Amino acid sequence: MAKISVKEWDMVKTLNEFRIQVESQDTKAYLSAQKVMSKLMNEVMEAQKHDREVAYIKGRLDSGEPMLDWAIHPDGSLRYQCRLFVPSDELLREKVLKECHHSAFAVHPRGTKMYQDLKRQYWWNGMKKEAEKFVAKCLTC
Repeated sequence: MAKISVKEWDMVKTLNEFRIQVESQDTKAYLSAQKVMSKLMNEVMEAQKHDREVAYIKGRLDSGEPMLDWAIHPDGSLRYQCRLFVPSDELLREKVLKECHHSAFAVHPRGTKMYQDLKRQYWWNGMKKEAEKFVAKCLTC
């Protein structure tokens, strides 16, 4: 780090503003950043570890069987079209729906908007219908 130019130093300062650390070893520099994940996503990933359907799909993927749109993410979670698969746990799915609908940033979205927000990160079979039912039961909406 002793031999960096002014331009490189500006880059290091900018990276530090985003809490990205620059470490140097010998003549190489390494970048690192903290990974932030919601508590709910962690709960979903933990639930996947105990779900039979997840185990079945992961087993098929591990055996090399092609399963269109399914993948095991580098963090070990099961994803469908790059979205976190939520196991068939009614309470967990209800929690996901509540977080999406009652979030300070969401401001009680209607069914279609809520589904669009949900499908950016999560997936389960019948999610759209469940989102619409959830919104229909909301007394605020």
